[in-house]
Amino acid sequence: MKILVTGVTGQIGSRVAGLLAGEHFIVAAVRKTGNHLPYAEIKMELGDPASIHTAVRSAKPDAVIHAAAITSPETCNMDEKGCMKINLEGTRHLTEACGVNSARMIYLSTDLVFDGKGSLYTELDTPNPLSIYAESKLKGEEVVSEILVDHVIARTSIVFGRGAFSENGFTHWLTSNLSKGKRLELYTDQYRSHFYIGDCARAIAELLRKDSRGLYHLSSGKRESRYEFALKVAKRLSLDDTLLAPSKMEKHGDMAKRPKDCSLDNGKLLKETDFRPLPENEALTLLAKEYPEFGKNRD
Repeated sequence: MKILVTGVTGQIGSRVAGLLAGEHFIVAAVRKTGNHLPYAEIKMELGDPASIHTAVRSAKPDAVIHAAAITSPETCNMDEKGCMKINLEGTRHLTEACGVNSARMIYLSTDLVFDGKGSLYTELDTPNPLSIYAESKLKGEEVVSEILVDHVIARTSIVFGRGAFSENGFTHWLTSNLSKGKRLELYTDQYRSHFYIGDCARAIAELLRKDSRGLYHLSSGKRESRYEFALKVAKRLSLDDTLLAPSKMEKHGDMAKRPKDCSLDNGKLLKETDFRPLPENEALTLLAKEYPEFGKNRD
């Protein structure tokens, strides 16, 4: 297959593209070409509808994996118009382009679409976004499902692990601060289903292979507090876990409101595909191998 991937230099997009490249032809949709990526590149600007339609028409993909977005809730709060332009309208035009060019769409959404009043949410639970970012992603889901029959909406849990081309995300934030001796406060009352990035990429690849359609939750299926999981990562990477301090959400006035619990049940994914997440200990072992600069715990 020829697969067009947006957000290919991001954390999830880079790992998905790398995993699929051994079997499929990957085209990277980028704002500027000449990035020396190991894939064919095509210019696409999500804020420019003409650019989107031209790119899809030129690439002629069998499928599009849409991983690009403004993902910072704080950035979206500060620029709601810009957030909606990229996350919603960009998704709308990309979905329309897929329809015109008979391409399948896999749209990556977020666990943050829920309000945190429940736990281990299933695909049947009703979303209620608390932030502009989460609202933009939920509206993107609605656009994809309304416009395109051949689609997958994949709500991903927070991922841990190293991106192929850039440093960002939870693990980078944690390791960069702890390695500098900085004290960090993490919530004991905020729960997520921390998901190894390699597993996330495998799950997306499996949905593509199975020719699945509809809404899926991509997660480890576990429910852990941010503090509890950070302790495990710090210990596995031989970082100073005494720098991690337990804290409560109400103590911090985050600019973008976040749910207390957006853990995701993965039962539908497991039932309808051959995907199985790695046991947490195995995932942490692979994580440690991705960060050889830390600790002496390499197998």
